[in-house]
Amino acid sequence: MLISDKLVLKWNNANKKHFTSKGYIFTKNGDGFEINVKDLAPKSSMKVKVKCDSCIENNIDTIYEIMWSQYRENKKDICEECKCIIGKTFGKLTVLNELEERNKYNEKMFLCQCSCENKTIIKVNKCSLITGNTSTCGCGQKEHMKRIGKNRKLNLQGKTFNRLTLIEPTENYSSDGKIIWKCICECGNIAYLSGSKVKRGLIKSCGCIRKAKGKKHFNYNPNLTDEERALKRYGFEYKEWRNDIFERDNYICQCCKKRGGDINAHHIFSYKKYEDLRLQIENGISLCEDCHTEFHQKYGYKDFTPENFQEFFYFKTGKYFNLDILKQIGNELTIEVAVI
Repeated sequence: MLISDKLVLKWNNANKKHFTSKGYIFTKNGDGFEINVKDLAPKSSMKVKVKCDSCIENNIDTIYEIMWSQYRENKKDICEECKCIIGKTFGKLTVLNELEERNKYNEKMFLCQCSCENKTIIKVNKCSLITGNTSTCGCGQKEHMKRIGKNRKLNLQGKTFNRLTLIEPTENYSSDGKIIWKCICECGNIAYLSGSKVKRGLIKSCGCIRKAKGKKHFNYNPNLTDEERALKRYGFEYKEWRNDIFERDNYICQCCKKRGGDINAHHIFSYKKYEDLRLQIENGISLCEDCHTEFHQKYGYKDFTPENFQEFFYFKTGKYFNLDILKQIGNELTIEVAVI
């Protein structure tokens, strides 16, 4: 219990701003002035007088001094004599013995047993016990969350969300107090999951969705070109090939002559059909985002031919695109290259 209600301080540069904001009138540094204790800064190290709450319960008046910042943090004021805590009970925790180890703040640690049905044993620092900051093993919070879960029980039986159908609720609860449901996934697996998270779409499957590959994967984007997939899949070699194309073409779209911006390295001979030509410099050409998108929307993303590109190039520039070099490279690699 706080006894001090007034303190006398001296003005200085450190406290001037704080106390003038509280309505005190500054005179000059070094002058004394009286303040209300509750106007001290929250983290002030000024000492105030308090009575031990534990002694008051035993009709004893014990007065001691403590820093204001510590007084604000404590839920209960305890003097040094009352801090001998072995065998004492704080909330549901009974102190068994003192441990040699200390926490990261160099505070003493004690082994405590909770009076809940599990008789859980935990380690607690002395300060948390005597101030009342820790009074259970956590069972109180768990019971509270269970009560919340029961009060908010959702009727989800038989409903389907994404790949999961909720069959029936169980007697178990998640760490945040949500009811665990028995669910069946489209793949046939049974899973026990939080009904709330399934309903909100935070859980979409039993886990099978993560194992799916290619077109079956939930993140599959059908609008990506082979070049864009290669950039994600192969990394360094493909990036090096792409950069060589850009440097050769001086970062200029070869169809509309737009310089820089969003530029793509386009495969003239399909990335899918001609595997050995994928990283050939001669098989790449720089196209701006608009021309690149226009080409693939017209001729598709996978099954286009070099004739398609010749046709597109002539439409955009009025010039004929020569495929002889690529034909020669294809012959050297024993690839059947179709050209006009």
